[in-house]
Amino acid sequence: MGACCGETAHFFLQKGAKKVVCIEPDSNRARLIDENKRKLKLNVDIINDFFNPKQLLIEHDFIKCDIEGQEITLIPYAKELKPCILEAHGPSIERQFKDNNFHTVFRQKNSFALMTNY
Repeated sequence: MGACCGETAHFFLQKGAKKVVCIEPDSNRARLIDENKRKLKLNVDIINDFFNPKQLLIEHDFIKCDIEGQEITLIPYAKELKPCILEAHGPSIERQFKDNNFHTVFRQKNSFALMTNY
């Protein structure tokens, strides 16, 4: 979630992932993912849309979430999420994820916290 140009997808594929689903709402970035997919022969599916909780039904083993404050939409599902790493933008969102079994692994002063549930 928040795939940008697919650099994290490429990283996960290099580290053994069989397939990566990229969710990216920005059309220009989604086109870059598609270009990188073709040039680098990446096994990725591209969803050019904003995150929607229904997308959690897509088969997956791990979630990387960097959706600039919209991670709050994951909070109602937080306790059921498979292994996940996300950016929590703001202390209120960070606290809500902590209340749902996430812990902070890194905090950028006055910006975001990198959090995980594993």
